[in-house]
Amino acid sequence: MFGRHTGVAKRLHEKISPNIVAWHCSLHRLELGVHDVMKDIGATNNFKNLLDKLHSLFSTSVKNCLELKECAEALDIQLCRIGRVLDNCWVASNFRTVAAIWNAYPALYKHFTNAADDGFHDSSTRNVHTGPGKWLASIQFANLGLMYDALQELSQLSLELQKCDSTIINAQQAIFRQIAVFEAMVYRQGNDFSQCKKAIEQNIFQGVMLHKGKTTDKIIEQGQFFHSLAENLRHCLLSTGGSISTDKKAEYDILISEVKVVYKQYWPDEIPALYSESDIESLCKRFNIGSRQTIHAYREYEESGGKEIKKKYK
Repeated sequence: MFGRHTGVAKRLHEKISPNIVAWHCSLHRLELGVHDVMKDIGATNNFKNLLDKLHSLFSTSVKNCLELKECAEALDIQLCRIGRVLDNCWVASNFRTVAAIWNAYPALYKHFTNAADDGFHDSSTRNVHTGPGKWLASIQFANLGLMYDALQELSQLSLELQKCDSTIINAQQAIFRQIAVFEAMVYRQGNDFSQCKKAIEQNIFQGVMLHKGKTTDKIIEQGQFFHSLAENLRHCLLSTGGSISTDKKAEYDILISEVKVVYKQYWPDEIPALYSESDIESLCKRFNIGSRQTIHAYREYEESGGKEIKKKYK
């Protein structure tokens, strides 16, 4: 779609108009930003590998699902479907997966420890279940609350960007707001991460005794994780493409500046004559519409205080 030489956007610029705005899907860029965080923070690899293993075990084996369901029912837990996580997929799906792990945590631990210790499984099956059971009881995994808080925030941003009535300005405000939240979370713990920190201090999480895990296992560091989230959202979302290259960032800033003139909250208290008409003319050129009638309509829109657009201009 956005290839520099033969992409669809490139061909549209050449064949139709060089003023066409090529806009990379904001939702996809959000997923790319999250994926980049996973590459930046190496400590997330063990967490991701475990969740991928859980997905593999329970999506391919009816027997494993039934055994896990029995554990969940015994603990009075509503078990949700466990899927893949922390990859180029919908952020809300990632959140649902982590929420499922969070809610089913005691059942998961019981399932793996039972399967690793009983005599009904062969040695190969017991070995497969031993590793995840130990990892689930490690303090490194108990940092699940950090991921839970982050994905809960990202899920809300994802839903905001999907609204049918969302505009470029609405989306920008939501993105800036979310970046500010993540910058604050560098220093301030979210509710669920705070619970996990207390559990680690007490060495017990949801009734499961915790251990220190392997020396090679790393805990996801709060400040580094949320700083990476804020920076990658800024890089991927505040441009017209999937990166913050100089030309795409400049194009984004110019477009936002031009679009803002139609929103009265950005107008000065005293609006001078010819206010932002050059921006209106530039927008008309971008979208290949007549500028004179549009500018006249904009003047009447200004005079109404941004309250009325006459029918003949709609």
